[in-house]
Amino acid sequence: MISQNFPNLKMYYVQKKLFFTLAKIAIIFIYGLFILSFMGCSATRSITETERTFLEQVLITQSVKSSLNHAKIPLPDGASVQVRTSGLTEDQYFAIKVFEAWLGQQGYKVIEDNADYVIRVVWHGIGTGHNEFFFGFPPINSTLIPFSTPELSFYKAVEQDARTRLSISIIKKEDGQFVSATPAYEGKAYYAVKTFLFGFTFESTNLAPPPPE
Repeated sequence: MISQNFPNLKMYYVQKKLFFTLAKIAIIFIYGLFILSFMGCSATRSITETERTFLEQVLITQSVKSSLNHAKIPLPDGASVQVRTSGLTEDQYFAIKVFEAWLGQQGYKVIEDNADYVIRVVWHGIGTGHNEFFFGFPPINSTLIPFSTPELSFYKAVEQDARTRLSISIIKKEDGQFVSATPAYEGKAYYAVKTFLFGFTFESTNLAPPPPE
């Protein structure tokens, strides 16, 4: 009777050994996945983004400079000036530094105390815009077909620009007497990418130098 059950008993121990072996392999595999997932989490690095992109910052800088191309300050050479500014955005605090550098290039001395004149700059507007025009076939993603089609453009234009408008008034600091006021000056900087016939692309810009690719 025992001899008849011996093959079954032997098979039972073989199956039991195989079960524990597979269980060990499964545990090692799960543990390995856990370690790999932990390593992946520890290696993850987030990428921060500035409030304005590099291109937007460069466009704003050049638009401010461009707005001063035709500006004239009716003051004697070497006059000392104190600059005051007002505007609706925080960009004015950067723009005023560009304006002060421009005054220095015109031969004026920018100081805080004991200046001969006060120059008041009103920033009517400093900002960026985005324009896009597309003529062609847009990309298609549908559950009805097992594939997606890319964008096919006969003509596509994407433009990012920045504009600055300002006016300047001048008074004597000693007695507050009004000296002069300028008309509004405006400057624009732009960067555009245009695509023809599905793939022929070229860039156009008035940035000097143009932004890196």
